Amino acid sequence: MLLILSIILTACNKQNPNINEFIQDSELKRIVSESLLKFAAPSKDSIKAVFESHEIVGKEVKKDILSVYVIGYVMGVYNDNQSFGGEFPSRIQIQKVETGYKVVDYKESLSSMDVYDFMPKKYAKAIINYDTSNLYQTVKRQTEDWLKNNKTN
Repeated sequence: MLLILSIILTACNKQNPNINEFIQDSELKRIVSESLLKFAAPSKDSIKAVFESHEIVGKEVKKDILSVYVIGYVMGVYNDNQSFGGEFPSRIQIQKVETGYKVVDYKESLSSMDVYDFMPKKYAKAIINYDTSNLYQTVKRQTEDWLKNNKTN
């Protein structure tokens, strides 16, 4: 009986791998940050500085793809020293490859309700109800500090 239970548990684990076995938290945070800066920020040619802060509200692995459900806030400075910013509810899909990890899909919300189109309901609801004030304050402070330290005459 114990052997049968062990075989069943092993089969279940192979079908739904443990997320921590798929990727370490520090690596996941790095990939999420890089993705938000790459996909949510304006063109690098038009900006002097950009900052992000995010919260991962959920993650799941299906068919060797990790889907990460994120609320992110991106803020920065255009070349003319005007600031920009906004929140980005996103799904980032990551695949393990020989050399590490690869972002295979990035989808962000254009309006708060369309998150239901590309996220499981529980994560979409969590993102819609998420208070982004801490994320905003983090990137606002980083942007203001950058502007103070990089004043142009």
